[in-house]
Amino acid sequence: MNISAVAHRARRAYMTYLIMCVIIFTLVSLSSYLMIQLHEYETMASVQAGQLSVADAQISALECQVKELNQALDAARFESSISRGAERKTEVTAYTWTGNKTASGTWPKAGRTVAGPRNVPFGTVVWIEGVGERIIEDRMNERYPNRYDVYMDTEQECLEFGIRELIVK
Repeated sequence: MNISAVAHRARRAYMTYLIMCVIIFTLVSLSSYLMIQLHEYETMASVQAGQLSVADAQISALECQVKELNQALDAARFESSISRGAERKTEVTAYTWTGNKTASGTWPKAGRTVAGPRNVPFGTVVWIEGVGERIIEDRMNERYPNRYDVYMDTEQECLEFGIRELIVK
């Protein structure tokens, strides 16, 4: 092989080496740039996640306040209707021993205890047609917003009582 062919091959190898160096440098630079961008996006995402959790906490607090205000409004409406001596027919059912205290923390007692709507405060005395006076000591499930549930000693009494439309005041 002559010297010019060797020189030509050497130049070609050198050029290939330089091109590879440029490509490697470009890839390393691009990789560094992308890592910096990724870090910035992760930081922004972390900040936004923190802001979202604060907003979620504020929303939860506001939802609780709205619920409390609605309960207070319902109680005030009920008290207003009681003070006017309002009567209304409503659904009345019966329940018996569950082994638990009432929602107000008392033990249920026949002739005294009635579960009432959530908008009626504990301790409120209601008169139920054909049943008499009872004290709201327990709560109805939210799906029964206008029902009263009279406590009775036995399951048989509850079955005989059934579901009735009675005047409650």
